[in-house]
Amino acid sequence: MRCQQVDLARARFKIPDAKTAKGIREVEMTLGLRDELVRHRAQRVRDQFPMGPTDHFFGTITGGRRDPDRFRDRVLGRAVKRANEKRVKQGLAVLPKITPHSLRRTWAMLAAQAGRDPHWISDQIGHTSASFTLQVYQQTRNRRLSDTERQAIWELMRFADEPADCPFTRQITRGADATAAPLGLPGPGGAEYAAAPE
Repeated sequence: MRCQQVDLARARFKIPDAKTAKGIREVEMTLGLRDELVRHRAQRVRDQFPMGPTDHFFGTITGGRRDPDRFRDRVLGRAVKRANEKRVKQGLAVLPKITPHSLRRTWAMLAAQAGRDPHWISDQIGHTSASFTLQVYQQTRNRRLSDTERQAIWELMRFADEPADCPFTRQITRGADATAAPLGLPGPGGAEYAAAPE
């Protein structure tokens, strides 16, 4: 990805080429991703890496393109190894094998749990149909989330123009009883999205 394809001000980046026409698209950045990319760019500028419009946003030391075949081992593999070392120290189970495809599927699952419309998710990941996303939705419907889990997912998947507190449900109090009611809010770009799947 070239620097000119990463629009941090608008929180979007462009995918200029892909296997299918649907894969050529503009992708919206969550607030967390945008913040990470702002930090990444600032660090590269401090380290005097080339960051002109045609330079690679995630380029090598010389500003060249990273070898996509080595991403799995050099970037993803090392990140998983570091994460697992931290998890072991915290007494947590290590992560399963992680591939670029599993990251894509995880993103789709989290987007579904954050209440995003399946067609929007499909557009974001460049699928020609929403059937994959609908399968993910079906899987997430079978899992009940605690309020803590919902808030954690919302913090990962929210956009800059959305509230900090998870809007999946709101508590309606009737006497001593409290029930959860779905709350539909505008999604990214003003589009409506569904309440999070139960």
